Parts: sequence; C-alpha cells; structure tokens
Amino acid sequence: MSDRYEQTFTLTTTERGKVIVKLLDRINVDDVFVHLVNQELYRLVTGTDPGELAPSDYIDVLVRNNYSAG
Repeated sequence: MSDRYEQTFTLTTTERGKVIVKLLDRINVDDVFVHLVNQELYRLVTGTDPGELAPSDYIDVLVRNNYSAG
C-alpha cells in the first residue's frame, strides 16, 4: 500500500472567516476516532456543541470492517 497523500490549505470566507481544509486520499477508522475526540474536547473546553457527529453510515462501515491505519 502506498503512503497516504495529505494536503492542507486555508480559505477565507465572509460567513465563517478563516477555514482550514485538509484533504486525505483515503479515510480510516483512526481518522474518525481523532475527529470525534477533537469534537468532544472542543465541546468540553468551550461548553458549546460543535454540531452533528459524522454520519453513522460512515462510522458503522469503518468499525464493522475493522479498518485501521495502514
């Protein structure tokens, strides 16, 4: 399996200000786990709910098939 390709860039919008976009060539269960941990830490630190979790279809497929970092 080849190395994972990642690219990060910044956009500035009038509605949301600075937005950092990270593109990944493939996603795995570790990516979902890190996203959920970061989301929970944000909620605990700020006291605000950052929004909806990742769609359960994505989480179910990754966990059910035991995908992991290469």
